[in-house]
Amino acid sequence: MRLNNLSGFFLLLWPTLWSLWISTNGQPILKHIILFTFAVFFTRTAGCIINDCIDHKIDKKTKRTKNRPLIKKNIDITEAIFIFLIFITLSFFLVILLNNKKSFFISLIALILMCIYPTIKRYSSFPQLFLGVSFSLSILMVYSVTKINFNSTCWFLFFSNLSWTVAYDTQYALADKKDDISNGIYSTATFFKKKINLFVIILQFIMIFMLILVKYKEKLGFFFDFSLLISITIFYIQNNFISSRNTKKFLISFYSNNIIGVIIFLGIILETR
Repeated sequence: MRLNNLSGFFLLLWPTLWSLWISTNGQPILKHIILFTFAVFFTRTAGCIINDCIDHKIDKKTKRTKNRPLIKKNIDITEAIFIFLIFITLSFFLVILLNNKKSFFISLIALILMCIYPTIKRYSSFPQLFLGVSFSLSILMVYSVTKINFNSTCWFLFFSNLSWTVAYDTQYALADKKDDISNGIYSTATFFKKKINLFVIILQFIMIFMLILVKYKEKLGFFFDFSLLISITIFYIQNNFISSRNTKKFLISFYSNNIIGVIIFLGIILETR
C-alpha cells in the first residue's frame, strides 16, 4: 500500500489540483477538492497493490523491493487482491459522487491501464510512457467535471504532466537499472543508456514549454513564472545528480519532483486567487 511512502500519491495529486484550480479560475468547489484528493489516494494505493501482486517474483530479485510485504510473507496474494478490490470500489464510489458520465468512463480507462501497466515492462522499453498517460487521466477527469469540453489548457496540462511523469519515472527506474537488466525488465532507463540525461532534459523541456502555453492561455503572471524558474533550477540539479551515476542520487532526484509539484501549485493559487 506504500503508506510509509506517499511520494507517488502526491505526484499524482499535484497535477490534479493544478487542473482543479486553473479550470475553476481559482474557485474550486470544496466537494470536488475532497472527492478528487481521496480518489487519487485510493487509486494510487490500488495501483501499488496490483503492481506488487504482478511483480512479486521480480521484486524478490531486486534490491530496492525485496522487503515488500508480499516478499516477506506479511500478506498473501489473495489477501492483497481483496484489499485491491476494496480500494477500487472506494475509488469508483467517489467517481459516482462526481455525477459525471465522462469522468466515469475515463476512470474505467484508468483502471484498465492500471492493471496492464505492470506487464508492459516485460515487453516494451517504454512502460514510463504508459504510466504517463495513466497519471494524466485525472486532468481529463477534472475538466470533464468543471468544464463542458477539453479545452486547449486541458491538453497543455495533460501533455505537460505526461512528459513530467515519464521524466521522473525514468529517474526512478535508474535506481533499479542493474537489477532490471539482469531480470530481463525493460524501461526507458535501460533503453537510452548513456543518452539518458538528454532524454530526461528533453522531457523536462516539453513539460515547462507546455506550462508556458498554459501561462499565456490563462494569463498567469509573476508568481507562476517564479514557480517555473524554481522548477527549472531543480531540474538542473536533478540532471547533475543523474550524471553522477549514484543510486541514492537517482532517488533524491525522483523525490525532489514533489517540490516542483507543490511550487507550481502555489504559483497557480497565487495567480488565480
